[in-house]
Amino acid sequence: MSEPGGWGVYMYMQGETVPKETNTVSLSKTEKDQWGIPSSLPTSATTTTTNYSSKTF
Repeated sequence: MSEPGGWGVYMYMQGETVPKETNTVSLSKTEKDQWGIPSSLPTSATTTTTNYSSKTF
């Protein structure tokens, strides 16, 4: 292992937002994509979550 080999490293993370009545999506009045379509502006309420570590289990 003293020479670089044909290997690599990959990391993937995923998150989700719980559906709530306060979450909204609106269209930007100033920002548009390359085809002239308004950009979406999603908003969601933040909530307190429990941070579990490997020591919890």
